[in-house]
Amino acid sequence: LYPVVEAMDHPERFAPADAVDAARSMAQQRWQERWKLVEANLASRQSVLASGFSAADIYVAALSRWDMEPSWREEHLPRIEAIATAVKARPALGPVFERHFPNG
Repeated sequence: LYPVVEAMDHPERFAPADAVDAARSMAQQRWQERWKLVEANLASRQSVLASGFSAADIYVAALSRWDMEPSWREEHLPRIEAIATAVKARPALGPVFERHFPNG
């Protein structure tokens, strides 16, 4: 997932000046496709790993807030949204998550 962020944020590094908008659009599409792959491979639970809560949950919760409309996440990534909700509900993480991602 993470390498796609550079292409979304700096498409000029990957395309000529007349194709920057198309490169950004393609990167955003790839971002969503990869998130759907992650979503499809999560079990119906509120953690990334079957063993329960881990640093992977924090990573997925934070990364899933980048460059996606909340309505798109809610529609296409319900398991990931459940993980983010569970992370935000943890007393030690909720305030941090709220500070960095006040809009969800």
